[in-house]
Amino acid sequence: MNFDHALAKLMHEEGYYSDDPDDTGGETKWGISKQAYPHIDIANMKWEDARKIYRDDYWDALKCDSFLNNAIAWELFDFGVNAGIRKSARILQEALCLIEYDVTVDQVVGADTILQANKASDKYPEALLQAVYGFQFMHYYGCVLKREKNRKYIRGWLKRIRN
Repeated sequence: MNFDHALAKLMHEEGYYSDDPDDTGGETKWGISKQAYPHIDIANMKWEDARKIYRDDYWDALKCDSFLNNAIAWELFDFGVNAGIRKSARILQEALCLIEYDVTVDQVVGADTILQANKASDKYPEALLQAVYGFQFMHYYGCVLKREKNRKYIRGWLKRIRN
């Protein structure tokens, strides 16, 4: 999967402009939140600026081009956008550990995480994906347990798992 394909797919999940008072991210446009980018005029942000953010701060930061399994690259990118890149890296590392691949859970996609994910994707692709999906579910469930107002978002979040 390349970045342009992933971004087009992501835009089916992310809306245009919103300022939902229940959303802890605050004002949001194309999935870019004021909380994450307080220095940006979200309402007047141009598409080219959003695309650059997605490329630099998510796709490249998570090294998505390095994964041989397109589904892993997609899940890492999509979950990174929704939950943050450190959480996305962590769930991949935890999934790898769960299926008995030795990686350090340091919340950073480095050479070892990529190597082990590519090995696991070759040998146990479905097991790795199922483990990633399970950790994503647990994250979203935890968001609802911590903050009842998040319940209104759960259907959309769950739809993103294995999408």
